[in-house]
Amino acid sequence: MTIRRRIAGIFLSIVAALLMAGVFSTNIASAQASPPTTLAEAYAFRHVVETDDLLVVVRFDLPVGTWQDAAYMLNPTCESDESDFQDIEAPCYTSLQEGNAFQKLYGTSQAAGLLRAIKDLPRVGPGISAVYLPAGHDITWGNAETQTCIEVGSSLATTPSCSTLQWNDTASIVTFGGTAQPFISALTLTAQTVMDQRQGRFVINGKVTEIGIIFWRESFPAILALSPVSFMIGTDNPFVDLVTPTPPAGALDSTITTAAEATALYTGVSSVGQEYLGFSGRFLGTLISLLLMGIVGIFIFRYTDDVRLALLGTFFPAAFGVYLSWIPLQWAFAFVALTFTIGISWIIRKTMVS
Repeated sequence: MTIRRRIAGIFLSIVAALLMAGVFSTNIASAQASPPTTLAEAYAFRHVVETDDLLVVVRFDLPVGTWQDAAYMLNPTCESDESDFQDIEAPCYTSLQEGNAFQKLYGTSQAAGLLRAIKDLPRVGPGISAVYLPAGHDITWGNAETQTCIEVGSSLATTPSCSTLQWNDTASIVTFGGTAQPFISALTLTAQTVMDQRQGRFVINGKVTEIGIIFWRESFPAILALSPVSFMIGTDNPFVDLVTPTPPAGALDSTITTAAEATALYTGVSSVGQEYLGFSGRFLGTLISLLLMGIVGIFIFRYTDDVRLALLGTFFPAAFGVYLSWIPLQWAFAFVALTFTIGISWIIRKTMVS
């Protein structure tokens, strides 16, 4: 009986040892796995914030089927699976542990090892990342050998996914916003398609919605102020007519808009609207103009009890709004026409009474 117990004890010890070895080998294999990475597109821009600086933007993919794992993420489990309304800010996409995946920019090829910039990727799944170098960097503009790569941490064995850059020159920092707009729209629209989101969720009529803006806040937040033409007021499903006016802006309206965009006040309001409120600068400016018109009109009427003077007083903030392209020129003409009609009717009525 004692011999049988000893044999059974030895057998159980062997089985336990084998099981423990299997568990540890599984954990080690998991830690040393080679999760795939993809660098789909890479674009370079200069004269972004200052003359001769450099911005490199990439669209990448860390497949969720592999990367949504406790070995790589703080919270790998999604609460819902409604793909059409995917919460792209959920921790199961954005809680990638620091040091697991990077965007790296090299002076020439990745093999040469001349690292010039590095940044942790913001999420798993499809995403957008960017690295910025101020003026004074040593990367030659247009160098066909310069590469940016998606790479993993040193504990992983995945081969870097690298690409040369598509160079997109701009004449100056003033023109960067317009130059970058089609690329910003296309990159966000591709993310919408790859993630199988409903049409219009990330991009509508070439402008990035408040949902799509999340990718750019993660990658390079300053771009919201540097290219306001690329982004729209902050709703998921805005009215199309608010984005594409009919008929399109005429020459006079375009001239006013161009002049207004060069002013510090217009730039400041645009920055506040985009960065803190999710509104375009023009939309926020329109609200400010209408508020000033209401305040001035009420103030004048309160102290004069004269509707005509109150209406006349609202012209001043309205003209200010038109000057800064916050109030569309069409609205101004409609307002003038309405005021003229009211004035003529008042004159006719007074004439007939007398």
